[in-house]
Amino acid sequence: MEAEAESHSLSTETTFDWDIQDEGTLESVLLELSQEICYRLWDEKQRSRCLFLKLRFSDFSTISRRRTRELAYSDIASTFADAKALFHSAWSGGAVRLLGLGFGELEDSDSPIQGELFGAENEKARLAEKAVFEIEKRGLGELKPARLMGRPGSRGKKNGR
Repeated sequence: MEAEAESHSLSTETTFDWDIQDEGTLESVLLELSQEICYRLWDEKQRSRCLFLKLRFSDFSTISRRRTRELAYSDIASTFADAKALFHSAWSGGAVRLLGLGFGELEDSDSPIQGELFGAENEKARLAEKAVFEIEKRGLGELKPARLMGRPGSRGKKNGR
């Protein structure tokens, strides 16, 4: 009997049908990716303090950026904020072919963690996001941020891992 290998990261990426250079479009895709990886993290009952970004340009050169913070990511807003910061540290305005986002160094969310000194400040947002996650998981509907409304199929080809 073989032991099943545990995943130490989870990620998702989008390969665009054409190169994208519009900052607003790229940030909207980052928001979608942030939402998706948070949902997957919660669904797999994991947590992570490490966020990574992958950018592939029109010339197929690829760069990545990574951020590790003291406290685990627990909501979409903080994930998106850090994803945007990573993106802007790597992007100089060139055309993007692929955009990816992921969590690394996964831990079981049931394992004990050090208490947060100011953990309650985002608690309402985190609870609302988890409620939306549960609604979508149970097939009761689809909810998304207003920024993403009216953008059916705009992401291109999705490649989740």
